Amino acid sequence: METSKRLVANITICLIILAITLVFFFVGFSQNERTIFDYTGLVFVLISEFALFTGLILLSINNIYMKTAFVRAGMITTLSGYWILTTLIFLCFKRIFTDNLGAFITTQIIIMGIAAIICISLFVASSNVQSSSKENVNRRDWLQNGENIIFSLKNDIKFQPYRQYLDELYETLRSSDKIATDIALDKEINNEIIILSDYLKNEEVKEITMEQYADKIISMIKERNMLTLQSKRGAF
Repeated sequence: METSKRLVANITICLIILAITLVFFFVGFSQNERTIFDYTGLVFVLISEFALFTGLILLSINNIYMKTAFVRAGMITTLSGYWILTTLIFLCFKRIFTDNLGAFITTQIIIMGIAAIICISLFVASSNVQSSSKENVNRRDWLQNGENIIFSLKNDIKFQPYRQYLDELYETLRSSDKIATDIALDKEINNEIIILSDYLKNEEVKEITMEQYADKIISMIKERNMLTLQSKRGAF
């Protein structure tokens, strides 16, 4: 569903729930005169509904959180549970709290606080996931860029005489763990690949020099892969 349609649907649902709440309270709630407790309960129910509505709308328009299924489901479940629990306590435990408004308010605030803590925790978890994903993408970029360059070179008909070296270099890159533990080393390898690319475009390129370039880069990649493997083993 498109974002605009999803947003309209959520707003419509929110307005329907709000209308039902107000009609139920002012028309069908009770024939007796409404007390301070009733209006206090209504305020907390409306607060829970506002929290639910806000959460649904934010999830509809914020693609970052919509992509995180765990956070989306967690937020909806938490806010829906908060709304339902607030409403049930108001309707089902009225007799218990009628003569103790302070206890009712305290209970509602505790529930509100728990819901807020869960939502904040989910938000922090989502931020950490997004940051981690972004960091991993950045750490992959350098070697992946080098692989893309070599792939382009080896498929260029002008460089077919050097296909043997380019194939070997490409396979070494392709089989390497792209997530860097030493970004500086990955940058250096990427720079060497760029130099190799520029060298190949020179009409006076010599096969022996090409072989030396390729061997140098392959050695750097193998050394880098060994360091990466050792680093990741040490992390466990």
